[in-house]
This record gives sequence, C-alpha cells and structure tokens, in this order.
Amino acid sequence: MEAVGGKIAFTEEEVFSSSNLINTHFNPRSSSVADFLAEFKKKFTDKQVTESIEGLNQIKVLVIGDTIIDEYHLCRPLGKSSKSPTISSKFLKGDAYAGGVLAIANHLEQFAGSVEMVTCLGSENTQLDLIEKKLSAGVKANFITRNDGPTPTKRRYIDEYMSLKLFEVTFMNDKYISPELEAEVIDLLKEKIKHVDMVLVADFGHGFITPGIIRFLEASGKFLAVNAQTNSNNYGFNYITKYNKVDYISIDEKELRLPFGDNYGQLEELINRLRNISHCHQIQITLGPNGSIILKDDAFYRAPALALSIRDSVGAGDAVLSITSLMAYNNASPELIALVGNCMGALAVEIIGNEHPVYKTQLLKFVSHLLK
Repeated sequence: MEAVGGKIAFTEEEVFSSSNLINTHFNPRSSSVADFLAEFKKKFTDKQVTESIEGLNQIKVLVIGDTIIDEYHLCRPLGKSSKSPTISSKFLKGDAYAGGVLAIANHLEQFAGSVEMVTCLGSENTQLDLIEKKLSAGVKANFITRNDGPTPTKRRYIDEYMSLKLFEVTFMNDKYISPELEAEVIDLLKEKIKHVDMVLVADFGHGFITPGIIRFLEASGKFLAVNAQTNSNNYGFNYITKYNKVDYISIDEKELRLPFGDNYGQLEELINRLRNISHCHQIQITLGPNGSIILKDDAFYRAPALALSIRDSVGAGDAVLSITSLMAYNNASPELIALVGNCMGALAVEIIGNEHPVYKTQLLKFVSHLLK
C-alpha cells in the first residue's frame, strides 16, 4: 500500500471475527449442534483443543492390521440387457486407493511422532507398487507375504452421475495366515513393540489378525487400541468381543450390537456389557448421523455429528479411530476426544476412497472455525 502512495491505519474499534459471525447468524448446522458447541466452549477454548491435537506429536505408534486396496471404477449405466435381467454399464475410468491399515497409518502419520506398520500382502497380486505410491513417506512399513492369495482388493463399480455403488467384487483369501507365518509375525512384533508407546490394531477380519497375535498383543503390556470391523466380507465372524484386554475401543453401532444379537437395546447397557468382556474403560461408539457416544470409566458422553455433506463414508471410521486412539493414550478428556473425533469424521466423509489422509492443517482449521 505504501509503495503506491497509500496509507495504512489501524483503528481502536471492536474487532469482529468473520467465523464467529457466520457461526452465530448463518450456521448451517442444527440448533442441537449449536447448543452442544455453546456448552463445550464453556469448558474448553479452541486453544486447548489445538494444544491437545498438537500434543500428539510425541507418541510412537505401532499399527498392525489388514491391508485393503480400494478400487473405484466409474461407470455409466446404459439400461437393462436385452437378453437377461442385467444392468449394462459403460466403463469410464478407474482409481485405486490405499485402504484398511494403510489409510490408518497415513492418518496417524499426520499427528503422531512416529508410525511403524506391520501388515500382510498376498503373493498372487501384492499391489506393492501402488502401496508404495500411496503410503506416506513417514510410515515405516513391514510387509509379511502370504503365498495362498492376493492382497485384499475391493473393486467397487460406481454410477458416475449419482455416485452410487452398483456392486462390489472382492479379491482375497480371508482364512487365517498359516501357523508358521503367525510365528514370524509375533517374532517381528516382539522386536518392534519394544520401541513404541502404543499399539493400534486395525482388524478387518481378512485373515491376518489371528487369535495368537491377539493374545500376544494383549499380554504385551503396551497401551492397546482396537477396532474390529464388521463388513460384507467377514459375514459377522469378526466381533470385537474376541478381545479381552484392551485400553481403547472405537467401533460403530452395528459392530456393538451384532455380538450381543441386540438391535434395539440401550446403547449404554450394551457398552457396559462390552466393557465387562474387554476390560476396556474407554470405549467410543460412532453413530453415523447421530454423532458418537463415549464411555470413560463410569460416565457417558455424547457429541453430535458435524458433517455438512457426505461424498464417501468409506474409511471415515478409520480416520476417527486414528485420532481418538492417540488422544485416549494421552488421557485426553472424553469431551475433547468426542469433539475432535467427530471433526475428523466430518472431514473424512468429504474424501473419496481414502484418496489422501485428513491433514493436520485441515483438522486444526476446522476446529478453529467451529469454535469461533
């Protein structure tokens, strides 16, 4: 301004925050969210939330779990085939993303001090070239290879216009790895676990996380965070109740209800039943559009969902698991865990197929804007 002959003046008048004005007068979120945030801001400032996120950068994490390659094949449905009740579609383009434990490692790398990963690939189609391109450079990877199948790959066919899934084809051998390979994994874990603060298990039920590996991790004495996912490929055979000594659990509502065969029971009662089985005193249940509920010790805390739009929900739970596990290890308050986790989820559902992780800068900006 001065270079072209102008002058700059700073007034002494009241300063207004554009984010605060937007949140107050043009907030697109529901009144219940506004009420929740008003109560939250009575206890915490945005600086405190930011510091809790920044404070995760000293944690050394070992993450172990199933690798999944998520393929997205965009198609244009043409109509019913003339000779069969088949919907004919024209292929347009395809992309592949690093899912499963790879996505979780990428999220963790944004926030933790160091991230080491142990996972299993299949020799029939390792997908190693793709994995090396998609995995964050800061993740130290240890690959175990099984010789009786491919690296788990989920190929989704998507209607380009509506972004709706037409159908999915999965390539995998989901039987448990061999006893010999299991012993190799445990030997590797014995060495790696000495140098980390916590272990995160991403159990997608695709054959890598065996009962023997679970028992070893439970007996290791390290802080243990777990997600045991129920999906269309494990047909309900991968329940969280197979874990008996855990420090933090993050699963969704269906993954809580299925082990107990209870579709309508009180969430709090089911969470307490899970606590008794898992001996876990920090449990988060994500509830989709209804937010989340957290048990810590003997108290429950709820937080609303914060997403304004959803492009793809695949991997959102993994993003939430990543950040909240670190915060649980740091003994953050459940209110902070709930809010930051739901912020992470809101950002994750805007990303197609784990195309990239939720970046720390994104999360800090989202939190700052939300709490103005």
